[in-house]
Amino acid sequence: MGKGLVFRNGDKLQGFEIAGKDHPWHWADAKIEGDTVVVSSEKVAEPVHVRYKSHNSCSWANLFNKDRWPAFAFNTRWLAK
Repeated sequence: MGKGLVFRNGDKLQGFEIAGKDHPWHWADAKIEGDTVVVSSEKVAEPVHVRYKSHNSCSWANLFNKDRWPAFAFNTRWLAK
């Protein structure tokens, strides 16, 4: 159950943001590579944190597993404290 990652309802993976050491968040380009989501942004040279679906207004965030279950919101900055 839950094997593999996919995105739905759009032509690209959406809902990810990344931040560097200075912590301003920027929307990220995201792609699925195997069982991993790779995020990047031209605005963040050295990413330190990533978050997904961090705003209530992110209803368009679209990461799912292959069983059609949506990914939970997360923020790696929470883990750094």
